[in-house]
Amino acid sequence: MTSKGGPQEPQGARVQVEDSAEDLAYATEYVKLFKLRREATELQKIYDGKKQLLEELQRQSDMLRSKIDDAVQLRASLDSLLKDEDPNTSAQKAQELFEEQRARGEREIQSLKEEKARAIETKQKLQRQKQEMSVYADMLQGVCRLAKFEDVDQLAWYIEDQLHLTEKLVEKEKQVQEETDQQRKELSKVQEKQKLLRQTMNGQLYQLHTEIEEIRSQAEVWEMKWGHIQDTAAKKTLELCQIKMITLNLFETLGGVVEEKGININDTEKQLDQIITRMKDMEDILKMHKDLYHGQDSSKGKAEQAPTY
Repeated sequence: MTSKGGPQEPQGARVQVEDSAEDLAYATEYVKLFKLRREATELQKIYDGKKQLLEELQRQSDMLRSKIDDAVQLRASLDSLLKDEDPNTSAQKAQELFEEQRARGEREIQSLKEEKARAIETKQKLQRQKQEMSVYADMLQGVCRLAKFEDVDQLAWYIEDQLHLTEKLVEKEKQVQEETDQQRKELSKVQEKQKLLRQTMNGQLYQLHTEIEEIRSQAEVWEMKWGHIQDTAAKKTLELCQIKMITLNLFETLGGVVEEKGININDTEKQLDQIITRMKDMEDILKMHKDLYHGQDSSKGKAEQAPTY
């Protein structure tokens, strides 16, 4: 069902989203509280160590006081011994030994005092932190009751497991991110190689296109020449056919015989030879007739010029 403002979100879905957000907030708080509890545990361990150190320093201080008492007794015994020895030499040695022991004792006492002061300061700091952490301990108890865990340790183990799982997920995400970055770099390299290859291929294609254009131009020139050659050859062939026909006609006109009884119809050279031979014969005959005609004319003229009696 919709309203004027648009479709309404189902109430169950809204509650589920709110519960998921609330669970996420609780989980975040669990993690923070567990970290604080772990820090408190570590601080407690440090406090216990400092406490033991302080007790050790106290023990060493007691031992040092005992040594000082022994030194005092030693001095008293030395004083009694010095009465039987040379007063000047024995007194000087005893004084030097006493001063050395006293200086050493004072240095140790001063060092122990400083260490004790630092230990006390650390103890006070740890006590303050412990008091501050007690609030979080109470909160952990409350969270434990709300989350239906048996005790805080069980909650801590659960949170630790969640933290371990979170660390694994973060590590996995980091690994995936690194692999993605590596693949992105490899993809960039491949794209760069493809770009260079494309540029090289474009250059080669341009060169081939130029060569093809040159070859096409040369082909057009040769085509024009071939067309001219074909035209010339056709003209020559036509002229040759005309010559053959004229020669054949002239050969037949002069009485030449072709095919089976004479020369082959396609043997133009022999036909020309026969034509030349026949023309020479005709020229000889014509010359002979001319000479004969001129001789007859000369005889007739001489007869007319002769006198009559």
